[in-house]
Amino acid sequence: MQKIKGIFLSQKGFKVFACVVLWLLFLWLLFPWLAAFWLSTSFDKEIREIQVGNAKRQFFLHIPSGLSDKTAVPVMFFLQGFDSPEVPSFDTRWLYSFIIEMSEKKGFIAVFPRGKRGSFPEVPGVLAWYPENIFENRYFIIKLCRYIQENYNIDHEKIIWAGYSNGAYMGAIELLGCPSSPFTHFYLNAGGYPYGIKEPLPRKKVFLSVGKSDEHNFHFVQILYKFLLKHNWPESSLKISLHNGAHVYSPDSFEEMWSFFFIP
Repeated sequence: MQKIKGIFLSQKGFKVFACVVLWLLFLWLLFPWLAAFWLSTSFDKEIREIQVGNAKRQFFLHIPSGLSDKTAVPVMFFLQGFDSPEVPSFDTRWLYSFIIEMSEKKGFIAVFPRGKRGSFPEVPGVLAWYPENIFENRYFIIKLCRYIQENYNIDHEKIIWAGYSNGAYMGAIELLGCPSSPFTHFYLNAGGYPYGIKEPLPRKKVFLSVGKSDEHNFHFVQILYKFLLKHNWPESSLKISLHNGAHVYSPDSFEEMWSFFFIP
């Protein structure tokens, strides 16, 4: 006989009880992975192309359901960090699916440009944005932005550059080096560094997010934050959010970013 909190169970009953507990524990541990797998496999967007110079560049596009042509809406360009060349990786599909979920919830158009192979020489086989091919990649982003502006009813005061990792470093270059950039808000995750600043420069809204355990990027994002403060970025236009993870995208940062950008 086994006794659990004052209740006596037979040996058979105890085994059944133990099996149920173990199965519940297993499902509890497995649930986040099943949810991530479902999100990643639910990404079924058709890849699109746009002519940029002599090359065709690829992107994905999501238009939220119920969108009215009469209403100008925000648009978010989300630049992933490293990605696989042929098809988006599991992590990328999960991230894109999450942004699409937020697109449906908030009513913004989501654009997912794909980087260029060879842009990160240390890992030449992946798609990336910088340090190589910066001008070519930026030209692609700007041309794609113009295409979206010309073909959809966009709120020109709500054009968001959202970047993760390598895409965030590219975003910091756009923020500080391009005074005439069409992007009005910068949502930079797990990356960013102040390579320089080109004045006069409008102090656009910036939201930074980084993990406290991100050993390669935490320090650089802190440097960027302090650089912006030193160069008179108003506190009303600058915020940093720290999470407990490492080099990962934090979904919790999205609501915080959206409120900071658009809710008075």
